[in-house]
Amino acid sequence: MKPMSWRRALLVVCCIALLTAGYFAWRAHKAIDEARALADRGLWKYARSEVSRYLWLHPNDAEARLFLAEMYAQDNSLEPVAAAREAVMQLERIPDDSPRSSEARVKQGSLEFLMLNQPVRAERSARAAIALKPESPDAYRLLLMLLEMTDRHDLSAPVFWEVYDRTQPNERISLLREWYLNQFFPLSAHQELDRAMGFLGPSESPNRTTESRRYLRYREKEPNGPLGYAALAMWCHPIGRASCRERV
Repeated sequence: MKPMSWRRALLVVCCIALLTAGYFAWRAHKAIDEARALADRGLWKYARSEVSRYLWLHPNDAEARLFLAEMYAQDNSLEPVAAAREAVMQLERIPDDSPRSSEARVKQGSLEFLMLNQPVRAERSARAAIALKPESPDAYRLLLMLLEMTDRHDLSAPVFWEVYDRTQPNERISLLREWYLNQFFPLSAHQELDRAMGFLGPSESPNRTTESRRYLRYREKEPNGPLGYAALAMWCHPIGRASCRERV
């Protein structure tokens, strides 16, 4: 083959490569719009596939990562714990310098606590969210819930007032009512959350055993974390060592 023919062949190959790359880039740009249309119809699996295609071209797009995490969390066809783990993986990939980083850490912490029952990881995420955006009410609310649900009521007052300061004036009476219940009637205050998290049966009334189930779960899910053990120790103390051995 003549030298000119080699040049022409190389030029053709380069053109094909550029056209192919351009097509895939265009397809990836279109993918996010297609994903939103699919998500609106509840076609989560196909929508996730389109967002993943988009993230191939834009791996640092925080909006797309949040969208993908949300689709994992909302897809009822997936096993809940596995879906929560996938969502957390996406949220973890949103860097701290992103404008949506604090929001991502709040969502991450909520999933780590409510779905994965890992209060240590969740508290780390909540505090990271506060460090990234100190004015965030949601981050302080998450931290307050974690303190209350791990029997650290004595540490929650400063966090409560941070929440109070960031709450709309017309919502503060309700917030104070919740605070009062949490401080003096924690079993009643946490009843609905305990039921949603599986610590309390559908027709069961909250009692001391409800708390022990909660703390045992924390210990099981985070065997190397201190909160489950510490909460169990606090739970055991008032009822005596023998009774505690029977329960835990």
